[in-house]
Amino acid sequence: MKTSRFIATTLGLALATLSMAQSYSAASGTASGLKDTSNLRIYNQNFRMYFQKADTDPDVYINDAVFQPGSNWDNTITLNEYAPTGFLGSYQLGTVLTGNVFQEMFLAGVPIIDSSVLDGIYDLSFDIRGGSTNLADDLLATVNFELDVRQSWAPVLTLSIDQPIIEFGQTANVSYHLENTSSDTIQIQGAWLGGEADGALANLDWGFSPGAFSGSLDSGGVIDSTHSFFTPKPTTPNGIYPVYAGVVGGYHNGDQLFVNSANTPGIEVVPEPATLTILGLAGIAALRRKRN
Repeated sequence: MKTSRFIATTLGLALATLSMAQSYSAASGTASGLKDTSNLRIYNQNFRMYFQKADTDPDVYINDAVFQPGSNWDNTITLNEYAPTGFLGSYQLGTVLTGNVFQEMFLAGVPIIDSSVLDGIYDLSFDIRGGSTNLADDLLATVNFELDVRQSWAPVLTLSIDQPIIEFGQTANVSYHLENTSSDTIQIQGAWLGGEADGALANLDWGFSPGAFSGSLDSGGVIDSTHSFFTPKPTTPNGIYPVYAGVVGGYHNGDQLFVNSANTPGIEVVPEPATLTILGLAGIAALRRKRN
């Protein structure tokens, strides 16, 4: 799995409008858990909760989020729980929630699943505890989730570039061909680009193509879609810049599995013709001076 300094992604979080009353709800009730993540750039699964209250609701403190395994839970599954760190994502436990609040909180992430765990749905929940002070331990809500254990998420993705050789002022457009080779419907949330020092994202001006595909893809389905675009900066040195890229998705909405492309095409930046002419004239002048 490649590493990079940063990742750019089109994946966004659409925060649904909820009724204005104190509430605790699962942001995505089912998350995919994988035993084999070797084809992924990032395996970034999280169990997330939306908290909402109106300014007419009493102030409240959330002081703990306690994991509760379901009756069919496999104890060899390891969850990275956030509550022991003192934070649920950006929310610090024991901090007053006052006024109008709509906040996403992270309860646990990146399940590590041994190969011995059977494929299937595993139930779990979190007891949200707190109350009117930062020492309260009342049960405020129980938020239920499912973990869908699978062997892998492995759609086949290949990239292509319409102009693999460009000069300053020109644009190379990247497209992708995606095949769902699994027996189930998959979800595509968006695209990602990796920022390796030698790559296109780190060296060229870039953007994600408008109209890129997102949505469901049935078993055996094929999608050809736009992905991203690149143009040289005035300071971009000539050379070949690999495009490290892929798509984000999974078996369920809310999954954040960053699958690698099967290929890594390159964009070659070459001098402008005018630059070549100037270099040629400079070379001729240098030869004349040498002869003289």
